[in-house]
Amino acid sequence: MTEIDREIEPEWCRPQEGSNNVIEEVEHENTKFGMITFDRLCESIEEEKMQEVFNVLLNETAKYSDWRYKYSFIMSVTQLGEYIEEAEKVKPLVHILIDSLKNESPKVRYAALHAIG
Repeated sequence: MTEIDREIEPEWCRPQEGSNNVIEEVEHENTKFGMITFDRLCESIEEEKMQEVFNVLLNETAKYSDWRYKYSFIMSVTQLGEYIEEAEKVKPLVHILIDSLKNESPKVRYAALHAIG
């Protein structure tokens, strides 16, 4: 999911009026594939096990300063959030998403807003 361009096109930062970026419109095939894969994992694995996987991913993501890693993690969180039933279990992720709204990368901020819903 991190095999996307490092540079963000100015057009991406100024979407056309009425545009709605949903998974079908994700411009990078690897990102779309990753999101679909995480969605399938979330459907197939127990909630607790999936949270363990995401905790490992979070720890790995924190090692990189490249915005693409944070973007990929947050887009994955979007999928996890659909399968967690208890709000208390989502609480640690909410703090990460809120902090990501202040990130310098517009794609990280977009991913955080997308995950918040």
